Amino acid sequence: MFDRAAIALSFIAFLLLFTGVGIYAATRKQNTTADYLLASRSVNFWLTALSTFATAHSGFMFAGMIGYTYLVGISVVWLPIGWIVGDAFTWFFIYKRLRIASEESSSETVGAFLAGNQKSDRAIAIVSALVTLTFLGTYGAGQLVAGSKALHVLFGWDYAWGILLGATIVVFYCFSGGIRASIWTDAAQSLVMMLAMGGLLGISVAACGGLGGLWNQLESIDPTLLDLSPTNLKFGTLAFVLGWLASGLAVLGQPHIIVRAMTQQMELLQSLAQRLERLQQIKEAQRAVSLGPQEEPSAPSVLPVTKIARERQLLAPSDVVPKDDIELKLAKIWERLLGVDRVSPQDNFFQLGGRSLLAVRLFGAIEREFGKKLPPATLFSAPTIAEMADFLRPASPSAPQPTTLDSLVMIRDGGSETPLFLIHDANGETLLYYNLASHLSAERPVYGLRPHSTEKHPIAHANIAEMVAHYIEKIRSVQPHGPYFLGGLCAGGTLACEIAMQLQSAGEEVSLVAIIDAADFNTPVQMQASEERKGRLAAAIQETQNLKPHQRLVSIAKIIARKATNLLIYELVQKNNSPLNNAKFALWRWLVRSNLPLPQFLYNLPFRQVWDLVDPDYVPNSQFEGEVVLFRATSSEVFDDPNIDDTPYIEVYSDPLLGWEKRATEGVVVYDIPGGHSSLLQDRNGRVLAEKLQEYIDRLSRE
Repeated sequence: MFDRAAIALSFIAFLLLFTGVGIYAATRKQNTTADYLLASRSVNFWLTALSTFATAHSGFMFAGMIGYTYLVGISVVWLPIGWIVGDAFTWFFIYKRLRIASEESSSETVGAFLAGNQKSDRAIAIVSALVTLTFLGTYGAGQLVAGSKALHVLFGWDYAWGILLGATIVVFYCFSGGIRASIWTDAAQSLVMMLAMGGLLGISVAACGGLGGLWNQLESIDPTLLDLSPTNLKFGTLAFVLGWLASGLAVLGQPHIIVRAMTQQMELLQSLAQRLERLQQIKEAQRAVSLGPQEEPSAPSVLPVTKIARERQLLAPSDVVPKDDIELKLAKIWERLLGVDRVSPQDNFFQLGGRSLLAVRLFGAIEREFGKKLPPATLFSAPTIAEMADFLRPASPSAPQPTTLDSLVMIRDGGSETPLFLIHDANGETLLYYNLASHLSAERPVYGLRPHSTEKHPIAHANIAEMVAHYIEKIRSVQPHGPYFLGGLCAGGTLACEIAMQLQSAGEEVSLVAIIDAADFNTPVQMQASEERKGRLAAAIQETQNLKPHQRLVSIAKIIARKATNLLIYELVQKNNSPLNNAKFALWRWLVRSNLPLPQFLYNLPFRQVWDLVDPDYVPNSQFEGEVVLFRATSSEVFDDPNIDDTPYIEVYSDPLLGWEKRATEGVVVYDIPGGHSSLLQDRNGRVLAEKLQEYIDRLSRE
């Protein structure tokens, strides 16, 4: 009687504990869909891990695994080893990337992520939802049966009553607190499981007189209970072990675990790397200061003088505090992405170490937080939190609302030297030129030209001729007559050359056309891309030869896993250009050319895909009178984001001059720059490019 009362009291205590955790989680919720589904992506890493453990294994571990152990003995050890291997693989190699990619695509459910968060791909979302409902329904039923079985054994309750009680509790905390309540109660359950099962093991070993006594008793019952693998296995021990190890990889397809990976805070995943990077930056800054202004550090430091000053100011933080909720939310976003503990409203994004690739994530986070899409080039005019907040505050109803975004942006002010105009890349961005501009002569103003667009439409021109005419108009608003200095990366390079030819046709002088890893129109693509990939893989493996054998094995496994993941995602992205997407973009082009309003489903189309359809068959009808200077990327670098293709264009196109020899009457001057297509403008690579560009400009001035 006492035992039954003790069990009842412990059951009530734990039930009240879990209910209290769920209620407390409900008090922390925000009235947003993102918070209900993903807890605003702010769940502590350890809570996520504990929750995953419970939601994946609780019912089976309490009932199924204990029963299975009773039947087969210690060979059951391969089951938890398989779970550990599967969990470790997915968390180290898959879920971090999933977490980043889901946030960048603004996906709040597994189905939305698989569909690329595109309404046009609702079929994928619907199918994934049906699959999820089917299998999670089965999983939920199994969990409820496991709970009701425990209540039946302990108290003799009818299974139906146990299921009804469990379902009522689950529905209560799910509807009251969303995924946060589920994760917190699961984490509490996980701790109870570890305590209970650890206690059960300890009590059992003690009751048998220690491990030796347990071993002897098992052997007396059945010697096969001590075998690490069962006897009479049809495919042998190795297949048995590999089978259990493979079972751990099942977490890759479990949506209730995937969604938990989408909820976790990124700071805790990135904290160590960011702190090490920040320590290295401080050391570089101190070294640069100690060397003095006449000597430059030999190490490739990426810190401008303003960054060094900022590092010194970290010991005396600014007294300026956010003046409203907008500035406070912006500060938290900056702190999370930049990896700093405190940001002042007057701090400059670039002086804090911000780069163009990070800016893309910054504006994605801003759009999710405030529901307003700002172009990354906003950082040129609003590089501080205080200035950026002005773009996010509600405008006065009487104030005129801008209908278009100005194509001309000031990247860096200068003095009396001829301005340099840099045309946007194939993503429609100009922010990537900031590093280049900051290392050119301080007397040279640098402007960026981004697409003529509105807040809802990434581009308002339907052909290249219109784009070029618009850009020329903007250039002449700053500099009415030549000589002109033009340049651009990727699509920006081809557009810069076309602008130069049109200016020459109008009688103007163009002294500089800087082509930054860009190919001329209709340059043939080489067919040895797979061989290039093999070569880069072999080179990466070769770099591990000086490691110890076990370290080399781990390093090679990581390299192969990363390369395979990147290739898979790249191929999926390439195949995503479905006939439906092509039809959508064709409709967009027809409406724009007809000067007709766009329906809502054509808002905010990806600029890169729009660019590919603006004028797919465009062929220039003239040559540039003079020489062009080509800055070629030479070697790709490793990015955490598999969507970034850093392959140099000399590995993509068959012509080493990328088609420019036939476009320029006086040939091509070539500079090879370290880095790949996406990284040659970043950090030290951008500094090298700036030095070579400045060298070429100085040569022009001497001539």
